[in-house]
Amino acid sequence: MSYIKLNSLEDGPYTSVYNNVDLEIPAGDYDFSKSYVQLLCTMPSTLTASQINLTYLTGVVAKTGTATSLSNLYSISLVKNCSISTDSVGMLENVRRNNILKQNLKDVMLSQADKLSQVNSTYNMIGNYRDGHNILCRQVERYGTTNSRLIQSPIRIDLKDLFALGGLTAYPSKLGNTRIHLELQPDVMVAKQLNANGAVLEGLEVQPITAGDTSINVAYPQERPNPFYNGLRILVPIDGAAATEAHVITGIEYDTTIDSYVLTLDSAVTTDLTAATDFSATAYTSVGTNLAFSINKVEIVLKKYINPLPAMPSLTYRTFTTEEVNGFPIGNYSKMFYLEPECVNLFILFPGIAENQLVSVEDPALSYRLRVDNEDLTNRDVVVNTPLYFDRINMTFNNAGKDFKLKNLRMTNNAVSSRPVDSITNKLMMICTPVPPTQKEKLLQVNITASVAVPRMILFKQCLRSVNM
Repeated sequence: MSYIKLNSLEDGPYTSVYNNVDLEIPAGDYDFSKSYVQLLCTMPSTLTASQINLTYLTGVVAKTGTATSLSNLYSISLVKNCSISTDSVGMLENVRRNNILKQNLKDVMLSQADKLSQVNSTYNMIGNYRDGHNILCRQVERYGTTNSRLIQSPIRIDLKDLFALGGLTAYPSKLGNTRIHLELQPDVMVAKQLNANGAVLEGLEVQPITAGDTSINVAYPQERPNPFYNGLRILVPIDGAAATEAHVITGIEYDTTIDSYVLTLDSAVTTDLTAATDFSATAYTSVGTNLAFSINKVEIVLKKYINPLPAMPSLTYRTFTTEEVNGFPIGNYSKMFYLEPECVNLFILFPGIAENQLVSVEDPALSYRLRVDNEDLTNRDVVVNTPLYFDRINMTFNNAGKDFKLKNLRMTNNAVSSRPVDSITNKLMMICTPVPPTQKEKLLQVNITASVAVPRMILFKQCLRSVNM
């Protein structure tokens, strides 16, 4: 086996308007389950002199649709729509609003530990921001005289998160050249600053300084994570009416004889510090302006078989079709929909009205009843958070395939607690039901009683597909 890397046909940077990406895959035998799309991203900001700030990504909206209400979003949330087609067969999958579907499915299919692990690995950063050698889009230097700098960092999206075919260990060359089309949605993420909280240095003792010194000594155990980095602008305590001076750290060493960090400054201090004094709670000042998130380049990394795969008579998989409808006001709602003959499962989600709202937020008083071909699927209305509600969800996931493992019946989307973000837990809501395949289209009637207005409703229909080769 070998890995190959292919660039997209379009150049970046990509925005919410210029967001189409096409990837051409030459005919060959691939292991799609080990292949992925890679987004190369930057987070530029405006700072003075040699400063640099630390950054992380978080979800831009949740309950209220504002940047102060944060969601635990995954890398798949950056891809709004996706499709895959081949020369010999044509369109294999075309999934609209894939980020809404996969965001909410991941929230119920991952344990809390898996969520934290996947989000931290997605954003390529260590949870403790004193340890941050892998801060997203920053190369952080915590020793020596090399300054920290802005870099381009990858965000990985596995093909199995984009397509059902992405889970195949054997994708055959017989399908011919393959084309993947992605529509990105970068505005679902917002760039934030890790070191906006100066209290991280509060209490660290600065040793006496003489005017003209170009370095300071700060007492701190060497075995603990280094809280400093080159490019950090700090307020150094001094004597006199002006209690502090602003300086940028340009070099870091550790002196074991005095158990202190020796910090070289960009300029000499102008006032003495006659007695050891602690840093204040506002010691950090490297807070940049115009902080932004940008996707500059898209590429695909493929695991390719060197030897040809055995002949495959057919390819069977499950994919999703999407139907998005307007919301409805408080009260009763009833609407008819068609389901494809090969539809086997139905997921109905309720994200907010804004384009970058992905989380299907709960209405705890909502109740519903579904009818297929004029037959009720339950003998009574299903109320959210009741045993019957969870039973229907469990039935659907059991019917959805081996990759759909239900692990979070608490139905929550948690903000990531390892980063300094708002501590918000969003309760999720989805209407789920298995549907028997039939020889002709099925008529679905959706009856809902809501206690709050629903801005929009999206139906995701899981359908069986088969391709003869």
